[in-house]
Amino acid sequence: MAPETFARLEVYFIAFIAASLLLAFWILPLLVTALTPYRYREVVVNERVAFATGEGLVQRAHEYWVLGRGAEEGGPRWSILRDVLGWGS
Repeated sequence: MAPETFARLEVYFIAFIAASLLLAFWILPLLVTALTPYRYREVVVNERVAFATGEGLVQRAHEYWVLGRGAEEGGPRWSILRDVLGWGS
């Protein structure tokens, strides 16, 4: 792919992401508040909770902070000397 083509696609991707965020977090909540008796704050808070729940953020936070699964010892960290060059134990 030519660099010029990538530059044009990059502009498209940035515009698409910006438009998606604008639609999801500003226009759709305003539309919901105009058509229902809910206030804007209620819609945005519930939307944020739905996004966090759908992505599994709430479950991972519960496992880390409440159940302590993030505090468990893991294996050794990745190392260039050990994993790539084979030096050390």
